[in-house]
Amino acid sequence: RRKDSGGLDPADVNATTVIIVDVVPACAGADIAVPVETLELTFHVSHHGDESLIGRLRAGWASSGADFGPDPAAYDAESSLVKAEPFEVSGKVTLEIPAPGNVPAARLQVWFVDVADVVQARTFIDAGPIEPPNRRGARET
Repeated sequence: RRKDSGGLDPADVNATTVIIVDVVPACAGADIAVPVETLELTFHVSHHGDESLIGRLRAGWASSGADFGPDPAAYDAESSLVKAEPFEVSGKVTLEIPAPGNVPAARLQVWFVDVADVVQARTFIDAGPIEPPNRRGARET
């Protein structure tokens, strides 16, 4: 079965600008447990353009399995300005993201917009029930 791409184009993974999420996935289908209080996550921006890129990271909750639309609008958290230098990974960017509410699963969409509010990079993190390992040799979390 084909992996859920979340509405992202495979080219987003190899784009000029990408978002690095500081998360070790907890299990298949759930990168993190659904938070019940404000979630603090860290990110980096990797940029391979010819010139510096300045913008902001934004994050917003969507329903579980939701596709990323071409122009995300609603966001629950936004960073201060981030400067991404060519061929370097930015410093740590921390976002404090409110919990998605009383839901069994959700998708956190994360995107980077430049100063003209144009989306330059996007990714997502799935939040859901964390299942115990169910095979020999599986890692404990």
